[in-house]
Amino acid sequence: MYPTLIFDFDSTLIPYEGLDELARIVFETVSDKGELISRFQEITNFGMEGKYTFERSLSERLNLLSCSQSIIPPLANFLKQSVLKSTQDFFHTELASYESIYIVSGGFKELILPTTQSLGISDTHVFANTFKWDLAGNLKGCDFSNPLSKAEGKVTSIKNLKLEGEVWMIGDGFSDCQVKESGYAHKFIAYTEFVKRNTVIERADVIANSMEDIKRLLCNHPTT
Repeated sequence: MYPTLIFDFDSTLIPYEGLDELARIVFETVSDKGELISRFQEITNFGMEGKYTFERSLSERLNLLSCSQSIIPPLANFLKQSVLKSTQDFFHTELASYESIYIVSGGFKELILPTTQSLGISDTHVFANTFKWDLAGNLKGCDFSNPLSKAEGKVTSIKNLKLEGEVWMIGDGFSDCQVKESGYAHKFIAYTEFVKRNTVIERADVIANSMEDIKRLLCNHPTT
């Protein structure tokens, strides 16, 4: 039997950071587009590398954004279309009948669910932030009562799942390392197909460069 697999989403199941892609759309028509996008990505990286708390990184990025809710569906569809065929094949074949798969992400459900649904992952196994909108459909930040908007939010969320048996955390960011270091995963696998962060790689039990590497790890697992 496979261990429980917990995947990050951005830069793990897709080759993008969803919020960064939203920023690209929002800043497309402003005069200082390049400067704003660079600053936005810098804040993202500071959070992913552990230089900022996740809450600070998220708050600062959301404060830079002003957009309508109508932007979200086409962006979510774009992200869904960006999933590599190797990832699709892995979930549709190797993991097709396997239920112990979770997505725990600091990203946003509105951008994540179309992709996870296409991979056959139950909505009830997807944990992420949610946007807040005013009555006119304008972005008003996010639900900061959600633990995933806070520092060590993945740790809290996974702790609350009360999972039994062996747990593997698979992701590319500092918050993914914290799950293993806090004792709520038995193995942390740094996923490096799309981005390599030295501060993350040096904390990993295993480095996976592709879903094929994850497949090999599962095939070699003693209980499979």
